[in-house]
Amino acid sequence: MGVGGNHVLVQCYLGSVAAQNPQFSHILPPPVGEGRGRGEETRFDMPAILFVCTGNRCRSLVAAAAFCRLLEKTGCAGQWTVSSAGTWGKADLPPVPAAIEAAKQRGLDISASRSRVVDAQELAKSDLVVVMESGQQEALVNEFPWVRQRVYLLAEIATGIPYDIPDPLRAEEEVEMSVREICDLVEKGFAPISQLARNNAQSS
Repeated sequence: MGVGGNHVLVQCYLGSVAAQNPQFSHILPPPVGEGRGRGEETRFDMPAILFVCTGNRCRSLVAAAAFCRLLEKTGCAGQWTVSSAGTWGKADLPPVPAAIEAAKQRGLDISASRSRVVDAQELAKSDLVVVMESGQQEALVNEFPWVRQRVYLLAEIATGIPYDIPDPLRAEEEVEMSVREICDLVEKGFAPISQLARNNAQSS
């Protein structure tokens, strides 16, 4: 797994959706203070969710954007930190073009996003890590054992059934299907995802 300090387009704080998606900057205020942490790591006082896929160029970007939209609708956006990253791949790459178009059809704009690579600092700040595949869950837990209790499959949270959301082929139809499924799962799992993050934040 590639790891490192690949935090790009950071504005108010590392990993913020405002950093990856400027259109969300108005809903994410600066951190209110230093919060929980692991060792020397610093976490913020608001619940923090990290969505993870492989390259951070499609699935996790869409999941983070869909979750932020639901936060906006419920009036809770300013109380959360939402970010996304990839377990493999390179930093600072744009979203897959087909993903941009498919997300746009669902009312989401991920066009300004740039890929990031997950690292220990990002994980330490996150109360909940939501992955797309069991392989990503295994990779994170193997490299960062202390995050084990905070890593969940998106499908398992949303449906109670653990299954993978595979990386779509570059074909437009495959990407559209994946984006549709992710948006539906995020909407279905919004309440349990939110509750898990809050519970972890309170116990940290």
